[in-house]
Amino acid sequence: MSTSIFNHAVKVYEAMVKEAKRTKLDGVPVRLYEGKVTYLYHSLGLSQTYYGTIFHGLQQVGSITKVNRGGRGTAPTSYVLHRKPTLDEWKKLATKPLTRPRDFAILSQQVENLAQLIGGIDIGEALAHFEQRIQRVEEKVGIINGESQNN
Repeated sequence: MSTSIFNHAVKVYEAMVKEAKRTKLDGVPVRLYEGKVTYLYHSLGLSQTYYGTIFHGLQQVGSITKVNRGGRGTAPTSYVLHRKPTLDEWKKLATKPLTRPRDFAILSQQVENLAQLIGGIDIGEALAHFEQRIQRVEEKVGIINGESQNN
């Protein structure tokens, strides 16, 4: 991507930093921007043409992560701000596809499906419970260390 678009992206990132607050998300300290990104973007006098390219690029290089999407004129959008983008990272975007790789999308869906399957189950606790039950059964049938006591 061009150096001029990179410079616009840096302006957007720096404007987000000025409005961001330090807070915690799930117990992790973060710098969080909450606001109407379209208003912030237009306040910088940048062409609407580059809006998507800039925000997508900032996400792709790891500078920002969208926490939630706001609504038109209602809820603000939230981004976690990680670090200012570098020109080297930005230039590498030109060789990367603009959409998420298919493998990532599939993996993300698999994780979501797994989370739905296990629900609120604590797998470690469940396995420990099963181990206790197996040990009690083995004691009742006379098995110690995997060997039968009936020999």
